[in-house]
Amino acid sequence: MKKIALRFVSLMLCVVVCAGLVGCGGSTKSTDGKIDLTVMISGEDVAEGALMQKWKAAYEAENPAVNINITNFTGNYSQAMMTNVQSVDLMPDIMWTTGEQHVAWSDAGVFIDLKSKIAADSSIDLNDFYPEVVNITHKNSKDNGIYFMPRDYNKCVLYINKYMFRAAGFSDQEIADLKNGWNYEKFLSVCEKLRSAMDKDLNPAAGIRERSVPVDANMAFNASYMSFFEHFGGNLVENGKIKFDSEKNMNAYGQMFGLISKGYFAELSKAAACSFTNLSAAMLIGVRPKLPTLPTTEKYDIDFLPLPTNAVGIGCSGYAITSVAAERVSPSNKNEGGKTNADYAFDFLRFIVSEQGQKIGCETGSIVPALKSLANDDSWRACGRFGRVFRRLHFRTGKRFFTVGFQRFQC
Repeated sequence: MKKIALRFVSLMLCVVVCAGLVGCGGSTKSTDGKIDLTVMISGEDVAEGALMQKWKAAYEAENPAVNINITNFTGNYSQAMMTNVQSVDLMPDIMWTTGEQHVAWSDAGVFIDLKSKIAADSSIDLNDFYPEVVNITHKNSKDNGIYFMPRDYNKCVLYINKYMFRAAGFSDQEIADLKNGWNYEKFLSVCEKLRSAMDKDLNPAAGIRERSVPVDANMAFNASYMSFFEHFGGNLVENGKIKFDSEKNMNAYGQMFGLISKGYFAELSKAAACSFTNLSAAMLIGVRPKLPTLPTTEKYDIDFLPLPTNAVGIGCSGYAITSVAAERVSPSNKNEGGKTNADYAFDFLRFIVSEQGQKIGCETGSIVPALKSLANDDSWRACGRFGRVFRRLHFRTGKRFFTVGFQRFQC
């Protein structure tokens, strides 16, 4: 609840700060007479950096008059954005964002609505995307704007480290049998067996020690948090209004915190994949982009199971074009044809979500494509030995899926 409330405060702050950006697009530095575009991504995500480098190289090869400059932010996304909006020079043309994070900035006018650009471009049809990811690009349930270009389609799955399972006393056959009739009750029994082994310090060198936990549940990620919240009967939106303290919601909170108090889940303050990558959690709730960031040593024998909840959250990341880009003109551009950096930025995003661009992204192992036409494509299904596993978990689990983020609420 505190996290959601803080988003409202963040919105108010960014509205005030962003007022100083209106009408001051300025220009960017020229690189050998080329059109310069700046893309800002997380500097802490190695996989994201490698992915953007691939797209940059492919796009520049086809568009030699354009130069893509990749810049990084570190730490908290909202803090990075607050720093950016205080200076036109710091604000990139294109900003990485997610369904959870874009809403406050879109609502404040920092990110522009791409709907008119998409409508004017015959190469992009929103019907080609999964409807869930299109919904995530809106500001709220009543809005139909497209405030960032969705690049991927992510459903939560359960990563398991079979090395730690074996160290906790699971046989290979028992591990294999988990996939037969996997459900929430079976999940709890696995958590209990792991917790018991950890409490006994059965194999500290393999992470089976008292301070470890069965699951890094990644509760800071809304797709994970809301999967369990809705599994337990919670529903934050009633009749279009946010409702925190209904009886069923309080019951859901209680059951979720019960999993923490039993020692099944890591504390809410733990960072995503932190416990899992430190041999301090035998399971991790995450999405496909986590895979390239995980260790590949013999102590990380990774496999996957569906999320055991009845509801499974869907997330999406992508790239927004800033309002500064809509007024920024590269010196070499000279506003020819009335074009601003936003126009060139849109062309780059169009490339990213084309089948060509999506396949380039898929081949890095970092994304599940946002285009429905690539659901069965080997560019991601055959990427490493886990590609087909993710295909099955994404499309054959038979669960009720829902989108996450502030756009679920009628703000």
